[in-house]
Amino acid sequence: MAYRPENPVTLHLADPGADDTQPKWRAPSYGGDTAIVAAYAVIDTALVAGTADMFSLTLLRYSMSGTVLTLAGTISKALGAAVSGTAPGWVANQPYAFTINEAALDAGDWVAVKYDETGTVAPLNIDIVLETAKGPQTLV
Repeated sequence: MAYRPENPVTLHLADPGADDTQPKWRAPSYGGDTAIVAAYAVIDTALVAGTADMFSLTLLRYSMSGTVLTLAGTISKALGAAVSGTAPGWVANQPYAFTINEAALDAGDWVAVKYDETGTVAPLNIDIVLETAKGPQTLV
């Protein structure tokens, strides 16, 4: 069965100020599963590459267990994470692509953004764009 492209979804994070994980978007609870086809992050603040002040973003999948959100998987690798101790720089208003590990979301799952900060970083605004697709289709 094929997946059907959906409209992109934009998630917004104001500077969390410290490590934080925030649920930001819920996959529709109707019409079959949802797949994350691609995801991009854009910040409005330039940050130089370095070893002391850095942050990374990871997309996580949560499911509902009763009324409690439970971690169900990691959607992406950490974007902006340090490699060999040095984090890459961020160019303001430049889209950076996430590497997607686990694209499938069950109906009703939540996408959360994990913000992991080292040192002192102040990215004023972070926007994340998700390209999603619906399917396989379930007929009612």
